[in-house]
Amino acid sequence: MLVIELLRLKWRRATWLLLVASCAVCAAFVYQFVSELSRSLSGELTPQQVACQEAEAQTGRDYHCLDRGVPAPDLFRLMSEQVGLTLIVMAVVLGCTFLGYDYSSRALAGDLMNRPNRWRMLVAKLGALVLVVFPVATVLAGLAFGSSWLIHQDALADISSSQLVLQALRTGLLSSLAAAVGGGLALVIGNTLGALSVALAWPVTELAFPHWDLGPWNLLKNLENGVSAGETIEHRTCVDGVCKQISESLNLGLSLAFVAGLSAVVIVVAGVSFRRRSLQ
Repeated sequence: MLVIELLRLKWRRATWLLLVASCAVCAAFVYQFVSELSRSLSGELTPQQVACQEAEAQTGRDYHCLDRGVPAPDLFRLMSEQVGLTLIVMAVVLGCTFLGYDYSSRALAGDLMNRPNRWRMLVAKLGALVLVVFPVATVLAGLAFGSSWLIHQDALADISSSQLVLQALRTGLLSSLAAAVGGGLALVIGNTLGALSVALAWPVTELAFPHWDLGPWNLLKNLENGVSAGETIEHRTCVDGVCKQISESLNLGLSLAFVAGLSAVVIVVAGVSFRRRSLQ
């Protein structure tokens, strides 16, 4: 049963389109990182610094434009988070389209006539997604992180090769969980577009309202921390009527546990829904 689902996933056009899109976007982020860091190391002004100097000339104020360079490790962390989130989003889309198509085309009803065990079918479909997404996302992330590190190894001397391997593995793990969540939502909702809307609602809301103080429940921050292991959150604390912003580093283990727990809830709900719902 698992082999059949793997073959189906292999011959889906959406699988290859998402793979090509992932490669293109990740390559773009790597190119941007290499270009910005090369410009910074050569002493060339960035477009932001040029615009800052123009603003200085117009207003007569000192904005400390030349002090706005971003350290190389921070640039690398930003690039790794961009690559990781790209692969996670693509994995969600793959999961939603894979099971959403089966549901809307009534292919699931036909499959159940030959394989009536719904739990085994659910495990096979989600297992196929995980078995495909994990190695592909890990390899793509490893290529992105490794190529960037090799090009500017001197500037990234504080980052070891073992850290890159762990980053790539965590990216693959988060991407495979995202694919399973996308597939689970497609089973619960029964529609690809609806599943995508629900899957992206939480992170899109966080982007639309960045000042909301969600603390450790910020999904995007936990995903970014799961990839880079260096994310911080800011929250407002008030004592005796005096309020101030505090920056706090996220714990890597708690971030991974939060994402894994949320994924487990979605998958269990999907299993119960799939077990009880009529597909006729």
